[in-house]
Amino acid sequence: MTLLLVDDNPAFARTLTDICHLLGIRVIAASTGQDAIAFAQTGRFHAALINLTLPDKDGVEVFQQVRLGHKSGRFAFVTGSSSTEVYRKARATDVPVLLKPLSFIDVLDLVRPAVNAVHRRDTEAAEEPIRRFSESVESGKSADRTNRRALRLGEEPVLRTPPSAICYRLSPNDS
Repeated sequence: MTLLLVDDNPAFARTLTDICHLLGIRVIAASTGQDAIAFAQTGRFHAALINLTLPDKDGVEVFQQVRLGHKSGRFAFVTGSSSTEVYRKARATDVPVLLKPLSFIDVLDLVRPAVNAVHRRDTEAAEEPIRRFSESVESGKSADRTNRRALRLGEEPVLRTPPSAICYRLSPNDS
């Protein structure tokens, strides 16, 4: 899970990075809007926290450009003041606006859906070989026979399933 943090305040960025690392979240920090846009064009992230007032652009402009290639990401704005024109512009979007100082709960609320999506995708990917192997054993397809043959010849099974999870009934006809 990767968070794109766009904020020109080094103390805030460091604190948030430390909190995210405790949660097992990788942070890519950009101190300007242009740096964030450049990263977003080539890099990959799951969530972004964008300061509304940056030295080179306002956060809403950065969001609009960054979101072009990352429609499935989770976004939030952060600001120290709710009285600016940029704040009102941000409220007109569908993106949440968080006020500094952020709490640990604010960070969790931002990243939790993205973390869950990454975890779900990783779990499904890890279970895919096991599912395929189970289906081949249940259907009696050739993968099971190929693995039995490989074991007889002292080779490794085709599907990388731990030997403890493989049970074979060898009959005299299998040789």
